[in-house]
Amino acid sequence: MEEYILNSDEEEIKRFSKLSGEWWKENGAFAPLHRITPIRIEFILKAVNDGQEYSTDEERPLKNLNIIDVGCGGGILSEPLKRLGASITGIDASETAIQSARLHSRKSNLEINYLVGTIDSLIEQKKLYDLVIASEVIEHVQDPNDFIKGLKKLVLPKGKIILTTLSRSLKSFLIAKVAAEYLTKIIPVGTHEWKKFLNPQELETLLASDGFRVDFIKGMTYKIKSDRFVLSDDLSMNYAIAATYFESTTI
Repeated sequence: MEEYILNSDEEEIKRFSKLSGEWWKENGAFAPLHRITPIRIEFILKAVNDGQEYSTDEERPLKNLNIIDVGCGGGILSEPLKRLGASITGIDASETAIQSARLHSRKSNLEINYLVGTIDSLIEQKKLYDLVIASEVIEHVQDPNDFIKGLKKLVLPKGKIILTTLSRSLKSFLIAKVAAEYLTKIIPVGTHEWKKFLNPQELETLLASDGFRVDFIKGMTYKIKSDRFVLSDDLSMNYAIAATYFESTTI
């Protein structure tokens, strides 16, 4: 059996496992994830609505959707998705991260199926999902191409995949690596390997080669005045990509 997922980089797993107590501290090591979660949710809602704005009158816009959050960590993204009505499975190779996720979901009275491990077992079980999300994950895997191939095996025909990541640019090097890790120390040193970042064109090519049609891409840009992230056309830093899967690579 081929092994894809998360091409499990043992050093990455150990690094995040050591931070297990930090997941739900909004000003802790995972503060950046907490800060971008509202805009991640906005992008996801737009993606499942075929690029259109969703109705704010709809309390559970993700109802009837079966979603997997790959590399879910402590559940920072899984929980709001559940609140929006989705059936959620979260999977992560770090046992301590999943323990944190399970504990917090119980405290929040949310029923989320959290699993320890990689998605190889789900592929073997032929599990399929309406939406596969890998948010802030692909920049931590050993082989992005194999990672995409593995994710593909979890997507229903005409289902969607959503990835969020960092572009490999001078801007991301200065902000996400130098400033975030060494100057402000808002995240631990070694969190990112800049050379693993993919620019949008590279990620589009990987997706297209595996039968995905890219629906749209948006930057997730921080606005100092409003102190929040917004969707934008600036793809030089954080960005999100949504794509639809077709069984044939001829789209």
